[in-house]
Parts: sequence; C-alpha cells; structure tokens
Amino acid sequence: MNNSRAPASIARLAGKGGRYHHGRLRGSLMIAAAQILEREGEAGLTMRALADRADVSRTAPYRHFAGKQGLLAAVAAQGFKTLDGELAKASDAHGDFTDRQLAMGKAYLAFARRYAQVFRLMFIDPPLDATVRKLGDAAIQGRFAPGSSVEISGALSLAAYALVHGLALIAKADTATGDALELGLKALSNED
Repeated sequence: MNNSRAPASIARLAGKGGRYHHGRLRGSLMIAAAQILEREGEAGLTMRALADRADVSRTAPYRHFAGKQGLLAAVAAQGFKTLDGELAKASDAHGDFTDRQLAMGKAYLAFARRYAQVFRLMFIDPPLDATVRKLGDAAIQGRFAPGSSVEISGALSLAAYALVHGLALIAKADTATGDALELGLKALSNED
C-alpha cells in the first residue's frame, strides 16, 4: 500500500514526510508507522507491516531504524516536536496570558486525541528514550510559563502542564473537559 495520500495530520507528525524519493524514506516510514499505530495500535506495528505500508522492501526500514524500539522512539521524539510546534502556534495567536494558556491547553488536548497512540508512546514509562522525554517534557512545560519571576514561573508552568496533561490522560472529548481546562487555568493564572 502506498502512503502518498497520507492524511495531513499524520504527515505533519512525521515532519518532512511524503513519498519515498531521494532521501525521504525516513519520513515515509514515520508516516506509515503513525498510521499503523493509530489504526492498529502498537501490536499491529511490525517492521514488515511498516515496509508493506510504506511500499518499500522489507529491509528498507532497517536503513533508518535498528528495529521496532528505535522506530517507536523516533515516532515519540517527532511527537514531542509536533506537539511543541502546535503549542507555539496556539500561544502565538494570543497576547493575554490566560488566553494563551487556554489555547495551548486546547491544542494539547486536541493533539492527545488526534494522535492517541503516539501520545501514549511519548509518555510511556519507562520512556523509550529518556533524553528525548526529558527535553520534550521541559519544552512543553516551558510553554506554559507566564514569564514572570523564576519561582512563580516554574510553579505555575508545572501546575498548568500537570492540569492539561492530566486532563489529556483521563478525559474524553466532551464539554466538561473544556470547562475543567478553562476553570483550572483561570484559577492558576489568578494565583500570582
């Protein structure tokens, strides 16, 4: 099966992505891996299934990934990059601190729902790649910082991140989730 028509959201997750042509195999494999993960879960993702989905030889994935663990770690790393980009985009659209927090919270929840299996890989314990996880967590938490004093900034960003991440883990797509997000973030922003 050829993935040249991968959904835009999956292609965005893979970075450059696209069809395999002159150096784009890694992106094609990551698109295929994300598609398999989201449709069939981790059990459905094998290196053989990956090669078949990307329409390449069965040995081609091994040119970019030592095995399934390396592939999963790369998908998780790209997930952190994509999530960080989506948070930056949401943040840049708002000047007010509370509005930025809410927009980023909504973007975070949307990402967690859209890429449920990739999101799970990003935060699996133990992490697939401890360094990637540490850097990813720090970058995302930093997005929620108000930018005031270091003590307040660190505490508020951790609290906001914990609220948003907790909601992503336990909540389903419903009105109560959005209400809880807005209520919690507004309460945090008023506590400076």
